[in-house]
Amino acid sequence: MSTTKTSNIHARINPLLKEMATKVLDDLGISLTQFIELNLNQIVKDKDAKMELRLLKNDNKEEYTEIKDINHFRKLIGSK
Repeated sequence: MSTTKTSNIHARINPLLKEMATKVLDDLGISLTQFIELNLNQIVKDKDAKMELRLLKNDNKEEYTEIKDINHFRKLIGSK
């Protein structure tokens, strides 16, 4: 594995798709970069490529758990 702290991913994405996805992720409270990192971590953890996040019709933001950073998220999901 690389010893650098970050690595860039370059992807060609339909601009409208990116805009619409970014809006949904904003509503979920995460950035596109965070979403990609969350998915990559989940793939490594599960050795599978599936993950689901969705907005609920009766969404109540008071019931959210604030995630401070990726390490905090990893602790919440039981990942190292």
